[in-house]
Amino acid sequence: MRRADRVLVADGVDRLRRSLAPPPVEGGSARLAGIPELHDAIRLEGEDGWAFAADTSVEGPDRPLPLLGAVASLDLTVDDALRFRVEVPAGDGAGLSTLSTDEAVAIVRSFVPRSSAEEITLDAGSPALDGHAWRIEGRISDLTRRLGKKLSEWPSAIPTPPSPPPTPDRRSDTPSAPRRGGSPNPVG
Repeated sequence: MRRADRVLVADGVDRLRRSLAPPPVEGGSARLAGIPELHDAIRLEGEDGWAFAADTSVEGPDRPLPLLGAVASLDLTVDDALRFRVEVPAGDGAGLSTLSTDEAVAIVRSFVPRSSAEEITLDAGSPALDGHAWRIEGRISDLTRRLGKKLSEWPSAIPTPPSPPPTPDRRSDTPSAPRRGGSPNPVG
């Protein structure tokens, strides 16, 4: 299997380490074993990235939302949007017999960090129960402007150079500021 074109991202170092660790012999390995097949089943045409979440939960508007083997497919489109398709098990102990629109948006936000609920537009009829799993589809439009705005709000990693010391105004008798360790120029 070729792995040179893979990037793994997690919301914390510990979670990334857990994701890279081999699955336990008993327990969650059955859910993890089905991740590649589920990904193949929901893959968007032109997919640019995908993600999965297993044995975790997301804080929903009214209750925790279990993500037991959930998968997301992501596609950056030519019309400056991020399309997504997410599938979340409803059974298998997940306890998601119902899923509201607000809960679906909370799940999408877990796969698209730093997105707000207002940025996410679900397709008509989404979320929809598709057999034993919820299918959530939609988009985040106007991606370039949204990302540019978010980047401009982040503190810069490059320090601002210090301002030069003030110089005396040659048109008045205003002294300049003291030099480091010195005293102001006397007015005379």
